[in-house]
Amino acid sequence: VYACVRAIADRIAGQPIRVGRSTVTPRRGRATPGNQKAASAAPPWMRASTVEELDAHPLLDALADPNPYLVPFSLVGLTAASLRLAGVAYWWIDQERDGTTRIWYLPAGWVADDPDATVPLSKFIVRPARSADEFRLDA
Repeated sequence: VYACVRAIADRIAGQPIRVGRSTVTPRRGRATPGNQKAASAAPPWMRASTVEELDAHPLLDALADPNPYLVPFSLVGLTAASLRLAGVAYWWIDQERDGTTRIWYLPAGWVADDPDATVPLSKFIVRPARSADEFRLDA
């Protein structure tokens, strides 16, 4: 299993990450190319008439240097592997005082739904492996 999941995760991690903005204004009550699933095989960022690719975006900045311990390839690879093995993946996104956004990968085994939350999936309990400490986080 590990060899298969690692090959898939490495392939996904090697793909470029792009951010785009829809240039089509959706009309009420009508399906337009901007708000329905694409029928063609071309990726959305290649259809210049519907999506404008952005060269600068806060998400791209955060993914370029996710945190002091991971490079972008490792963060995306761990996320893809977690999705393949556990069906879920968790990131903790932290805004530092200097304005830098950090993305931390959380193993699926560390994260559980908070039973005290009034709305499902709105609060989580993070308990690192072999630790008695737990942290309660909002979604």
